[in-house]
Amino acid sequence: MNNDTPSLLRSNPLTRALNRVATTARALIRDRNGAIAVTMSLLFVPTVMVVGAAVDYARL
Repeated sequence: MNNDTPSLLRSNPLTRALNRVATTARALIRDRNGAIAVTMSLLFVPTVMVVGAAVDYARL
């Protein structure tokens, strides 16, 4: 924070916690390591559903 920020804002535990969360979120957004694992985990459920629908449709 700036030096001209009131000391009440710098010492507020909620403000410090929110700053820590924001810093972590920015780091996670910038980080590209392991991005394929997240992508695959998000696409796994819809893929299984589509395959299951295709199998059900083929047995009609």
